[in-house]
Amino acid sequence: MGTRNLTIVKVDGKIKVRQYCQWDGYPTGVGNKIVAYLKSADLNKLKENVKKLKFGTDAEISKAYADVVGHNRDSVTGEESEKIKKDKPELHRDTGPDVLKHIEAGAVHMVSDGGPFNKESWCEYAYTLDLDKEKITVQWGHEKGDKKTFTFKQFCTMTMDYLETCINEGFPKPSNAEKFIEKEILAKPKRVAKKTKKKE
Repeated sequence: MGTRNLTIVKVDGKIKVRQYCQWDGYPTGVGNKIVAYLKSADLNKLKENVKKLKFGTDAEISKAYADVVGHNRDSVTGEESEKIKKDKPELHRDTGPDVLKHIEAGAVHMVSDGGPFNKESWCEYAYTLDLDKEKITVQWGHEKGDKKTFTFKQFCTMTMDYLETCINEGFPKPSNAEKFIEKEILAKPKRVAKKTKKKE
């Protein structure tokens, strides 16, 4: 289904990847692909290779197309599109989050900038992976600025059906117990108890 989306990757506080995808942007589509990747990913290797990436200029991207099909991207046939998808997946609109595995493998050195997540982009979802914090932020409904951030572990533990339902129907409010755990336990550093000598 044509649900446009972006897969965004940040390292050192900078956006290094903004991969546009034409299809299946909802959590049960792209979200599941990201979960599948994260469960087996070498995040250190991904981070190392993401740091080396650059956004290509229009001229560089056109040359990359020409290297594969013999001309720029203005008039690509179906057969040529499949060739680009095979040889330069980072430049193809079908690749989406699959670009992560290609980057991890060291097969990608230049990426095309899919642009920011706003109404001009026509994207309905964006998934931003912060490799420093190991967190993912899911954005939807760019006009309202709706978003939700999860740790990678949380994102991989929940089902994407649940996330999609929450996006459509609203997230449940945390209970008092959940608020206490998040505020008083998870957000604070652990205290190390001092050992006291026993009196003889």
